[in-house]
Amino acid sequence: MNKSASPRLSTWRRLRGLMVKELRETLRDRRTIITLVLMPVLVYPLFGLICQKFLLTSGARAVSEPWRLGIASDNDEIDPQKQAVFEELLRQGARLLYQKQAAAAAATPGDAPPAAAPANPPPPSDPPKPTASGQPADSPQDADLAPAEQPEPDNQRAIELMPVKDIRVAVAEGLVDAAVDLKIVNGERQVKIYYRPASSLSGSLRRYLSERLIELNLADYQNRLRHFRLPAAPLTDVRLEEIEGKEPAPVSLAGVVPLILILMTITGAVYPAIDCTAGERERGTLETLAASPAPRLYILLAKYVAVLTVALLTAAVNLLAMTITVNSLGLGSVLLGAAGFSIGVIGSIFGLMVLFAAFFSAVLLCVTSFARSFKEAQAYLIPLMMLSIGPGLVSLSPEIRLTPLLAACPLINIVLLARDVMEGSVNFPLAMMTITTTVFFALAAIGLAAKLFGSDAVLYGAPGGWAELFQRPAKSRSAASVSSAMLCLAILFPLLFLTANLLARWKLGGDDPTQLSSVKFLLNGLATLVLFGLLPTFAAWLQRVRIRDGFQVHTPILLSWPLAILLGVSLWPLAHELVVLAHQIGIASLSPEQMEQTLGLVEKLRQVPLWVTLLSFALAPAVFEEWFFRGYLMRAFLATTSRGNALLFSSLLFGLFHVVSSSLAFERFLPTTCLGLVLGYVCLRTGSVLPGMLLHVTHNSLIWTAAYERERLAAWGLSGGDTDHLPLVWLVVAGTTTLVALVLLTLTTRPPAPSETEEPIL
Repeated sequence: MNKSASPRLSTWRRLRGLMVKELRETLRDRRTIITLVLMPVLVYPLFGLICQKFLLTSGARAVSEPWRLGIASDNDEIDPQKQAVFEELLRQGARLLYQKQAAAAAATPGDAPPAAAPANPPPPSDPPKPTASGQPADSPQDADLAPAEQPEPDNQRAIELMPVKDIRVAVAEGLVDAAVDLKIVNGERQVKIYYRPASSLSGSLRRYLSERLIELNLADYQNRLRHFRLPAAPLTDVRLEEIEGKEPAPVSLAGVVPLILILMTITGAVYPAIDCTAGERERGTLETLAASPAPRLYILLAKYVAVLTVALLTAAVNLLAMTITVNSLGLGSVLLGAAGFSIGVIGSIFGLMVLFAAFFSAVLLCVTSFARSFKEAQAYLIPLMMLSIGPGLVSLSPEIRLTPLLAACPLINIVLLARDVMEGSVNFPLAMMTITTTVFFALAAIGLAAKLFGSDAVLYGAPGGWAELFQRPAKSRSAASVSSAMLCLAILFPLLFLTANLLARWKLGGDDPTQLSSVKFLLNGLATLVLFGLLPTFAAWLQRVRIRDGFQVHTPILLSWPLAILLGVSLWPLAHELVVLAHQIGIASLSPEQMEQTLGLVEKLRQVPLWVTLLSFALAPAVFEEWFFRGYLMRAFLATTSRGNALLFSSLLFGLFHVVSSSLAFERFLPTTCLGLVLGYVCLRTGSVLPGMLLHVTHNSLIWTAAYERERLAAWGLSGGDTDHLPLVWLVVAGTTTLVALVLLTLTTRPPAPSETEEPIL
């Protein structure tokens, strides 16, 4: 028993020993400690002081500048009558607002009201009515308070009245902060306020005007309620209209914080990445390490763990320093509102930084692996750092929001998502899309680093470069490497996501909607061929993988064909019930609006010829998904692990891929994973991917045909919805047929013996 357990135990011990060795050498380096501890201690207090100075300076400047208020005028002078009416409206509104604030202060325990203002002014006996000229008559409220007893609540700012002819142009060009169009029709006043929402001065002036006018209206409403015979029309009709100005939107401070944290995380991972690769090569220790009995994959993983650990420690220290600085200077409410830097926000940001550190650590190892010296590695990383800063700066603009397209872009998606987390406006589907995309990018970077680290040019300093990635090996092999297969999967996901979004937004010319939809459907099928068919085929050709062995294209037994058709016919009712089960246990993610959009899409599908839909959404996905998942990917797993693990891993990736590619429809995970298990089992028993293709085509064709025949299914009592159960008889027949087909497949087939493979660990 001990002998059987010793190989696995010794493997883990060797890997752990390499990790401890790399961590010890990295963490005891003085330069790593300086980057890890000293940089946050110096940077974040300085950052906090700059933010505080910026806020104080901008606040003082905003108070000192007068408001420029435009008054609509037909000439270069303001109409004296309109000016007098408007000023009187503001004066009365200011008095009422001050009385309301004084009353609120008097009602607050421990706060004494100002001596000049009574807490409860007497109500007016009659509402203030405009005169024939539009001038409001003085109300009893005005007579109760002397002018000295009616100070302006915020009289620190002056208002400069300016006549304007074209209000929209004047506001949009910034000639005035806001403008007012006052009209007096039959003694009734109408005030329309024009302002720019992107300007703080314009917004504050809008609030100043609307608060006073609305307060005056409220007082008039209260007075009219005491006189039931009076009309219910407001005293002053106040309207607001936003005008987009030419000035850029202000920089979002909530976007600065995650950008700084990410850049500091990158900075913390740079030196360990250089020291683990180019540094060891310069010292002459990398060749000695490569000559040890430890596999090269273990050496790479140990170095990756060391770089990732330093990056995470740097992220944690930076986040801690940022939290202390922000809270000590009282900037939490400024950056995040009333919630401040809560534990949930800190945990969410750290989780995103962990994800980003995992991705960027692998990228750094890829870049520094080619450097033959420390200086050369630094020269390689300067462009990478500049490229990292560029997308991050985009997130500083509040106008740029996280979209499905930006969710597939590395770095900028993490920064935008972190900004949304700090602002409390996270879109869950886009957040999951960002996380999943970054995970795939991290896998791609790790796969690329593994491929690079296994070359002699990296380990022994031989001349080489990026061109070695595209050099075919001299000897053919029967299966792709796991790292290459995962790299292909990681590249395939963002390409599929971007292609689907571009095709959805692409507007073709023409007038016939049916023809345009047919063209889009056929282009979708072509994209499936390119991504799931040509991309893995090119990767296999690049590795000199034999197509018949690497994609399991062998001739199966004759009985497997009718069994595949039988399984394709009987599996879709069971898959439908799994979707219903997902809805019942609460893991469905599609909202009612999205369900309506899906039904609308089904109606559009019925306008397209059935053969176009089956070719684009049944035949092409079935054939080429099997070509990739059961052919290329599972065969790579079979070369390094057991049949059970290969079946499980490929099925889980198959299910996860369909969840992500279908706008995070989590209810699809169970049926697609179970379908992947059946397809993988058929491939393992027959030794060929071809019966699985037939099974998949039959399954997809029945589903899309049922979508066309929704009306006929409804006539049979089947609505076809994702929350409606199928008849019990259907389920019993489908379950029995599936079980019989699987038993016959197991009894009549024998898994082929694994062929020899020149598969290396990497």
